[in-house]
Amino acid sequence: VPFVVMMATFGVMVVPFVVMVVPFVVMVVPFVVMVVTFVVMLVPFVVMMVPFVVMMVPIEVMVLFKIMVLVTFEVMINFLHRKIDKIRLLINDVNLIEILAN
Repeated sequence: VPFVVMMATFGVMVVPFVVMVVPFVVMVVPFVVMVVTFVVMLVPFVVMMVPFVVMMVPIEVMVLFKIMVLVTFEVMINFLHRKIDKIRLLINDVNLIEILAN
C-alpha cells in the first residue's frame, strides 16, 4: 500500500510537469520543421551557387590579367610618347640650326 501511495504522489507531481512540457514541445515542433525545410531549401541554392562561383574565378582572373595588360600597355605608350616628343624636339632643333646656318 505505501508503495502505491508513493507512486500516486509521484504521478500527481509528474502530471503538471508533463502538462507544462507538452505545449512547449507542440510550440517547438513547427519551428524545428520550419528550420529544417529552410535548410533543405537552401541546400540546392548553395549547390547551384558553387558552379557559378567556380565559373566566376577564371573570369575574374582573366579580367585581372586584362587590366594588368592594359596598364602595362598604357605605361609603355606613355613612355614611347615621351621619347617620341623628345626626338621630335631634337629634330626641330636640328632643323632650326640648319635654317639659321643657311
